[in-house]
Amino acid sequence: MAAAAASAAFVLVACVPIEPEADSSTSPEVQAPAITRGAASELDPVGADAAKAQEVNLWMREMSRWSAPDSYWGTVAEQSADELQRLADSYPVAESAVPAELSAAAGAITAGKLELGARDYEAAAITLEAAPTALNGVYEQLVMDAEAVEADTGWRLTLGDDLMTTGTGQDNARVERWIDGDTMETSTGEIVRLIGIDTPEMSQTCSQAEEALAAVQAMAPEGATITLRSAWTHEPTDKYGRSLRYVELADGTDVGYSLLLSDLAEARYDSRDGYRWHLREKAYRDTGGDPGFDAACAFAATGLILLEDDDRYNDDGRERSDRMSLIERTLAQSGAGLGDMVVDARATHETRDREAARKAANSSAPSDWSFDFPDSLCPTRWC
Repeated sequence: MAAAAASAAFVLVACVPIEPEADSSTSPEVQAPAITRGAASELDPVGADAAKAQEVNLWMREMSRWSAPDSYWGTVAEQSADELQRLADSYPVAESAVPAELSAAAGAITAGKLELGARDYEAAAITLEAAPTALNGVYEQLVMDAEAVEADTGWRLTLGDDLMTTGTGQDNARVERWIDGDTMETSTGEIVRLIGIDTPEMSQTCSQAEEALAAVQAMAPEGATITLRSAWTHEPTDKYGRSLRYVELADGTDVGYSLLLSDLAEARYDSRDGYRWHLREKAYRDTGGDPGFDAACAFAATGLILLEDDDRYNDDGRERSDRMSLIERTLAQSGAGLGDMVVDARATHETRDREAARKAANSSAPSDWSFDFPDSLCPTRWC
């Protein structure tokens, strides 16, 4: 998908020319600043934000599994209406129109079944039509609620058992050298750019760039073993060929997160400023750090694709649409199912009427083998 995005003519890319690689050795007088270490485990799906997102996630999954009744027989309609009402009562997003719309649809199904029982088919058809009408409005509201929950919690819903996980894979490597505070070279020659943060380029006029470099060199010095964790929402490399990774230490420290907590980096290049969403985005942003970089500090081109509003190049928006399509299909099928229910009721009643008429005819017809014996001749066991 990243390749398709990069090839589109109107997709914008940061046009600042990348600076020549600067000498990454810090000045002798620059000491590593005080570092607040942040553990990668703090960014895993735990806590109030993850619990809230998971509550909504599981509700959406149940909604995607609901089915409209398509049969008049038995209690299919009643069970479907009861389930819809339960979903309305348990909806976990406050101040949403979803519960009222679901309740209206459940009520229409219940009332329509009663009218079908009374054989008022025309009235039932009108009543049942109110259900898909209400459900059509539910889908758009659900999408808006899902977007709001994802923005508020920082997690992405899957409509599966769990929220989205940290990444698609990880590799171990050793530090060869740090180029600056957010870019390193590994012992295999791979250049790695940290996801979701930005530090100034090395220059003699930006002391904060040297401080950031000194901090990462202190946390992960040359030869240190590190874990490079990929984020599935990101392209694996930028247009300069640098691998995009979270960098974690053997003790579980997230290097980028630690720089943010220490006011040595800015949280950037995520869905809040026009780039791709990544799983640790909200946690990075919520650090609230303000490094207050000097005006003399310079930043190189990102190498990342700046997303347009066109959803074809917005992986996050497109993937959300794909996930929510499970619910969309469920709701879209409700109209056809309820229409089948009216047809089924007519057929059921006609069948019952024919059966009743047949039984009535059989009960009134004389028996072929009966005889009219005089009382004096009638055997007791027959008469």
